[in-house]
Amino acid sequence: MASAAHAAVQALYELPVPLVTAVRGAAAGGGIGLALVGDIVLAARSARFRLAYTAIGLTPDCGASWFLPRLVGPRRAADLILTNRVLTGDDAERWGLVSHSVDDEELDDAAHRTAAGLAAGAGDALRAAKGLLRAGTGDELGRHLDEEARLIAALADGREARDRMASFLAARDRPKAGDGRAEAGESESVS
Repeated sequence: MASAAHAAVQALYELPVPLVTAVRGAAAGGGIGLALVGDIVLAARSARFRLAYTAIGLTPDCGASWFLPRLVGPRRAADLILTNRVLTGDDAERWGLVSHSVDDEELDDAAHRTAAGLAAGAGDALRAAKGLLRAGTGDELGRHLDEEARLIAALADGREARDRMASFLAARDRPKAGDGRAEAGESESVS
């Protein structure tokens, strides 16, 4: 799966025209890399960004460990990857992870206006400017994606990652108060 996702990230990164991405809801794991590949990244204020890999015994993929240090600096990138800190859309803008955060109901319009403005712009100049911004980094991303894929595959086969993923999935499937599944069973004492 990493190979297909990495090919998509590489292809999006190599587009000669500016790419606008928008994040609504949760962006976790590979979704982070897919969001960050944009040249202009917009986020709803309520969006949530979390790497989550190390919590389940894996390393990042989809270019997250390549994009983050370049966007937010090495210390903040380490914080996000190692601690699984959750950022809101506003936090992500303050950290430099996204270009702008907007009110949730404005996200689609803001993304369309941004893309339309770029599409109506000076195409040759925009392509040349994007080329300058990407100069010398495309090959590095490809090599980095290969190494991410190698590491995540190696760790996914390990006992610790399998145990952590099973624990994560079991916790996700536990009944929660108010979801109907807890009420269907026997009542529990809370004393």
